[in-house]
Amino acid sequence: MKLGLRIKDTKFLFLLLALAIIVIVANQLTVKSLLIGLCGAALYLLIGGNFVGVYLLEEKQVLVRVSIGTLVLLLLMSILGWLFIIFYRLDVFETAAILVATSAFLMLMVKLKVSKPS
Repeated sequence: MKLGLRIKDTKFLFLLLALAIIVIVANQLTVKSLLIGLCGAALYLLIGGNFVGVYLLEEKQVLVRVSIGTLVLLLLMSILGWLFIIFYRLDVFETAAILVATSAFLMLMVKLKVSKPS
């Protein structure tokens, strides 16, 4: 089964990605619950991994795409986190900045992928 990203799907998934960022940041600021943080992080990683996987490995199976896409997304987040630690510090707002920066990168990747003529 071939799962392509349509524009409606990407808008909805980016809405879910933004919701995951809000849940993660709100959890860090107020509740600090492990369960809420795990759910938000899992949602963020699965959706972001799907976007990266679709961009990099369009012809592979869904599980392979999401798995490799999640690993690439974690690598990107690790590099950004390392830069924040080296040059400033890593706190709640810096974590939010890392999530937003990787999401902006994902939006750019998907926008280039969707608008590219097939």
